Amino acid sequence: MEKLLDKWVNQTNWNENIASALATFCKLENLEISKKTIFENYIGGEKMANFSEVSRFCTEWGIDHIGLNLVKKHLDNQFLPAFVLMDKYHTVLVIKIKNDEVYFFDGVRGLIQESIDSFFERSMGHIVLVEVGNYKKEAYYQKHVKEENERIKKISDHFSVKIIDHFLTSEECDLLKEKGESLYVRSQVSASEGNGSEISSIRTSSSAFLVQKDSFFDDIRERAAQLINLNKERFESIQLTSYTKGQLYDAHSDAFADYDTDTLKEGQRTDTVLVYLNDDYEGGGTFFPYLNKIIKAKKGRAVTWKSLDENGKIDPLGTHGGLPVMNGRKYICNLWARNTDQSNWK
Repeated sequence: MEKLLDKWVNQTNWNENIASALATFCKLENLEISKKTIFENYIGGEKMANFSEVSRFCTEWGIDHIGLNLVKKHLDNQFLPAFVLMDKYHTVLVIKIKNDEVYFFDGVRGLIQESIDSFFERSMGHIVLVEVGNYKKEAYYQKHVKEENERIKKISDHFSVKIIDHFLTSEECDLLKEKGESLYVRSQVSASEGNGSEISSIRTSSSAFLVQKDSFFDDIRERAAQLINLNKERFESIQLTSYTKGQLYDAHSDAFADYDTDTLKEGQRTDTVLVYLNDDYEGGGTFFPYLNKIIKAKKGRAVTWKSLDENGKIDPLGTHGGLPVMNGRKYICNLWARNTDQSNWK
């Protein structure tokens, strides 16, 4: 659980503000509060937020809490979890004290263990203690949960993530894995300067492009095209991606942010068809942070969604990522459609 949560925190992309601590708290306590709600209502879209947002968050959701000047007696397991201000903008969530060691979640570094003396030297002296009790059953909290669920439903009605089981047979999944096994190289992402691609810590998997002419690949593209009602020539070459233990892909859009540059003359990505080629591993779910949704693997299952909205702009609701694999090896097949014919270059 701690290892999974460690990576889950980093994948919020809010490593420098209070949203990471609040999102971690909600995940740890199984609170039905999405990351999008936290970001919009308590961070307001700003990169940095005031420590008082922690108290406002607890107040608005009816969660018992108290803000104090930090002294050592507050770091007692009976008071935990607790939010602690470490510098002007840096908030961490303390979850456990054991043998004079403090265990806390840091949005940048994940789960950290530090001596209590060292922790106090770095802290700014402010703490919010949270009472973990039955607040999830309180009417005030339930009212918010109902509003949250209605908001998520409204988003889901607008943005469709479709799941199609048995898109590929077990034998077809195995054949795709076999054809790509010798072709894997470190996965890359679009370069930060909008020119080509580069290796990045946000994507630690390996990928294989199936570019050779093959009637089997062509048939898969045809089936994918039928799923989303497009011409198969709109699809790029098939990409296989492999994740071993601990590997992940941070939250991202499949569409290109720098679409207006010359590097994207091949066209903008519009649709994704993702297929799970196996399910004999732990972790590695596909998560949509703005939809508060995690999709689990099932061999042969396809998942489809659009990257652009009705105006042709990148739709943030299509933001997704791959949670870290805890054990085993995960294989997926990516089929990306663009807004131009791909038959001349793939």
